[in-house]
Amino acid sequence: MLATLTAAILAANAPTQGDSFVHLFEWPYQAIANECEQHLAPAGVAAIQISPANEVIDTPTWWARYQPVTFDKFDGRSGTKADMKEMLARCNAVGVKVYADVVINHTADYGGEGTGTAGTKWRIKHHPRLTPKHYHAQCTIKDYSNTFEVQNCQLGALPDLDTSSPYVQTMLNEYVTTLGEFGFAGFRIDAAKHISPIDLEAILEGVNQWRFLEVIGNDQAPAALQPPAYAHLGAVTDFAPSYQFRQVLEHTDWRKLSIDDVPYESVDFVDNHDTERHGARAYQHGASDELYRQAQIVLLLTSNGYPKLLSGFKYDDKDAMAPAAVPCSGSWRCWHRDPQIQTAIALRKETAQLSIDYWSSDNDGSTLVFSRSNALLAFVNSGQATEVSVPKFWQDKPVINRIDGSSIVLKDTIKLAQHSTLLLTSK
Repeated sequence: MLATLTAAILAANAPTQGDSFVHLFEWPYQAIANECEQHLAPAGVAAIQISPANEVIDTPTWWARYQPVTFDKFDGRSGTKADMKEMLARCNAVGVKVYADVVINHTADYGGEGTGTAGTKWRIKHHPRLTPKHYHAQCTIKDYSNTFEVQNCQLGALPDLDTSSPYVQTMLNEYVTTLGEFGFAGFRIDAAKHISPIDLEAILEGVNQWRFLEVIGNDQAPAALQPPAYAHLGAVTDFAPSYQFRQVLEHTDWRKLSIDDVPYESVDFVDNHDTERHGARAYQHGASDELYRQAQIVLLLTSNGYPKLLSGFKYDDKDAMAPAAVPCSGSWRCWHRDPQIQTAIALRKETAQLSIDYWSSDNDGSTLVFSRSNALLAFVNSGQATEVSVPKFWQDKPVINRIDGSSIVLKDTIKLAQHSTLLLTSK
């Protein structure tokens, strides 16, 4: 079984300490390839996550990408199968790994029937290789603390695949294996909590790629539905930092943030493509560019997991698909290109192995000061100009501000400009 093979295989494919990655949400393949060569590799980004690559419903919304039609066709909104393979070759050639977003819990329901992005005709529970006998019995999740419902009933109206079926497991294993053969270095498994870990083990048997699983913890749910129940299968999404950053962004209060350290490999983020559209008052909902930039910097420099940045687009309609403009123009938002964030990506590589030995939030929470041993001292001011104390170890030391290259000698206090960030290293 996979459990006996996973440790050695995944260790060889896992990200290294200090790595970070970027979700290029809804980007076309040609633009992704260009971005790998021109911006991501030079910035030291370890990997990217892309939108689902298989055939999905042909509907002008972002969430159409999460309604599969087939698992063996790969022409879609981001480009053709040939475009995808070219993108993978170009990104891998410059050392940027690519993670596929994999939807294997369910198939499409929107509209009841239609034609997929690769031309396949479909209707509910009727797809190539799939008929109603390959789905769980009809029921809808009503109680998210009920393990049976969560793992065997429909998420909304989405037909729930019977992932306990050997036939379905084999089909999905072939799909994920094919993605690996194309050149994907890993996978995000969407809605993993809605699939039994036993079923996932069978689906992933023999799959060598690194993976992380979307498992949203729920304080009211039993242990079987919590992230640790899935941690033996790969890294698990840690939503706790996202919830805390949401409070920081809502209240401009760094006291809402604590250092999250979970006993399993995790993926951390300020927000993702779901949370920014469902209740998170982050960048899309009023937080300033500067505050959101600071949140991403703090994530990169404090995360004990594998931090993920989101480079997507602004919207008025939360269901809207990506804009037609070339990525990083118009309403696209490419945070990985931001010079301060790129500085933080580089500093994470230098300091992630060091412990955080100082953490202080003053001025009603509008300032945050933290350090990683004697290698990095960060000042984050999200409010008006102010003056804060310098940790004793750093006093009288010459340092370099890695953001602008300036040199200063620290005293017992330092003045911080309005809405400013200083990332200091020893000279």
